[in-house]
Amino acid sequence: MKVTPREKKFLLAALVAAAAFVLIEFVIAPPNAGQQVDTGIDRLALAQRKLRRQEELAAASRLPASLAALQARLDRERKGLLAGSDPNQAGAQLQNWLAQLAANQQLQVLRTDFLPTANVAPGFVRVPVRIELHGRITPIVAFLTSVAQGGQIASVDTTEVSHYGEDKNKELLCTVVVSGLMAKAGSGKDGLPVGHGPPQAGGQSPAGEGGK
Repeated sequence: MKVTPREKKFLLAALVAAAAFVLIEFVIAPPNAGQQVDTGIDRLALAQRKLRRQEELAAASRLPASLAALQARLDRERKGLLAGSDPNQAGAQLQNWLAQLAANQQLQVLRTDFLPTANVAPGFVRVPVRIELHGRITPIVAFLTSVAQGGQIASVDTTEVSHYGEDKNKELLCTVVVSGLMAKAGSGKDGLPVGHGPPQAGGQSPAGEGGK
């Protein structure tokens, strides 16, 4: 059967219309396009919320362990404080500790003096003691090392050495000022002050200047 030119035009027009419909409906504006985009955004937001929640839960689960570790460290450090909150007792304790360290190194203690205390960090007091030693260079160095690495919280403030020579066996006179740390009267159980306020320099000598 022959197709007339007029029928060809109608058929071509129908094909063009059908192609345009398919292009518009399924390519340019596919069904549920907006819904699909919105659903993707929702899934992304939900995933982010879940991730944040898991991170918060993980941090919360680690918190007790972190607090326990900090408390254990505080307890270890607190053992290095001089006992009591009285400067006289604290000074005597530091004096005895230094004398024991000197005896361990076979050094002779010629003299010990209490020096004036001073408030340092809030809730703590620095308690210094001057000790004069007689002995050889190697034990004196070992004594200073034991002070720095001992169980007490202590610092070597000053060191004076006389009769120093090249001979390692030569005997020396060594005067050392060592400071310990004590909790201030009225502080809490952790050595922290009950009240607040800046530290005040100066203090009162536990036992004045004296010799042993």
